[in-house]
Amino acid sequence: MIFFNNDCNFCNRCCPKFIVGPRGLIGPRGPQGQPSNLAGLQVQLVGSSMASIANAENVIFDNLVTVTNSNIIYDDATGVFIVGVAGTYYISWWANIDGAEEGTSLLFSIVTSEGQVISACSMVPVTSLQLNGNALVNFAAPGSFSLKNFSGNTANYGEAVVQASLVIIEVAN
Repeated sequence: MIFFNNDCNFCNRCCPKFIVGPRGLIGPRGPQGQPSNLAGLQVQLVGSSMASIANAENVIFDNLVTVTNSNIIYDDATGVFIVGVAGTYYISWWANIDGAEEGTSLLFSIVTSEGQVISACSMVPVTSLQLNGNALVNFAAPGSFSLKNFSGNTANYGEAVVQASLVIIEVAN
């Protein structure tokens, strides 16, 4: 291989050319890093194909898929997630929506007990799509959050096996 100095404009006239020598020995292995302590919860909405969700209402998930963190609790009667330990949490969600009454767009938001609102919206005039969003949320104290429809209209879930899904992972405490 031939390399040029940093000021070269690749004219092949002014720069000294360097030839790369043989590959050196591989150094010793470094210390092992900290183990990953990622743990969380996953829920899905599977029993609401073609059903609807009113404006300002929580998405009510009906299928608890995975729980690997006892600090995160889901209340399937209210749609509220309770985070029992202060820390940073990553939330990722999607919802299959097929129409919103007279609405011309969709707006769903993560709303926390600490006043944070993290929204995802569709382009106008799109109301049939898979709407998705994510958030990195800091809870200074134990708190809660929910996923809400703020479209201004009732939204209809699409015809699918899974209508919505949410994953929350504790990334630091």
